[in-house]
Amino acid sequence: MPNKPFRSAETEANDLKSSGYALTIVGAVGFFLTILSAAGFLPVRFLGAGRFISYGTMMILFIAFTIIGVRSLMRVPGFYEEARREKKKIEEIERWFLDNYPASVIDEDIESLPGSSEWMMSDRYYARIDYMKEKINARFMDLDPSFQDYLTEDIYHKCFEEGG
Repeated sequence: MPNKPFRSAETEANDLKSSGYALTIVGAVGFFLTILSAAGFLPVRFLGAGRFISYGTMMILFIAFTIIGVRSLMRVPGFYEEARREKKKIEEIERWFLDNYPASVIDEDIESLPGSSEWMMSDRYYARIDYMKEKINARFMDLDPSFQDYLTEDIYHKCFEEGG
């Protein structure tokens, strides 16, 4: 079963914040416009016996939007706190890995592995990634697989593509 792609807590917080604002604004404006329409101040009106059901349904819907939006906005600070802890954890793992396993050490170690054959060296990227995941997992157990994939890719970029 493939891992679900990693989404940072900061991304989640930003999504929650924008959704909260959107729902709160749509709910409040919709509620206000529904009241104006029901009171006869807007040219759009429902007539007949069904108007109570229509206005009632719209009011309940807009109230629900507003409540959900406000509750989402109330949860945002917790997500930003989680994002701060997550960023600190990422920095800790990256610092540890880059201090202990520079690119030259990684390449030397994968070349000296028993059974390292030409196919492994031709797919050096995958050999490096597997090596990095193994070392990270040995030091920092119980990391979410999608988080570990994200972290390994980030460290790989810093280690090999930035000349680290």
